[in-house]
Amino acid sequence: MDFFEVANSTPTMRRFLDRPITEPELLKILETANMAPSGSNAQPWEFVVIRELQARREILAPLQGSLGTI
Repeated sequence: MDFFEVANSTPTMRRFLDRPITEPELLKILETANMAPSGSNAQPWEFVVIRELQARREILAPLQGSLGTI
């Protein structure tokens, strides 16, 4: 399967499990995201992992109306 098949067959996910992800799951997600294509292959990715529930709520509060159900 090539990139275009994957990109065109992978739906956007907005429903999540109500459980924390494990450290190995997080590392796999970040490694995969780090390999995403970028303009001129610059790969300027920076990721911030926020584990504290209250901090996530505070960050998401202003965005709730525009992002739908998170």
